[in-house]
Amino acid sequence: MNAPASIDQLLTSHQVDDPKYATLVVDGLIELAVRAGASDLHLQPSEDGLQLKWRIDGVLQPLEIIPKQVAGNVVVRLKVLAKLLT
Repeated sequence: MNAPASIDQLLTSHQVDDPKYATLVVDGLIELAVRAGASDLHLQPSEDGLQLKWRIDGVLQPLEIIPKQVAGNVVVRLKVLAKLLT
């Protein structure tokens, strides 16, 4: 897969009903954050899904919203990567 150029492109380049959506989005998001020089990522629950933010040079910047219908899968993917699920 080619690396997405933006968060918006990342979230819209895959169908939310694709079983691999969460994996593709989380992997792409981490890659974009590293390229942008973000020190951390924040996913804050909201009415519409997960509000995505990252911190660059000490400034927390709001980005896009991960759709509500895949928010749970995204959180599970992050837990798997963090080895929080046994």
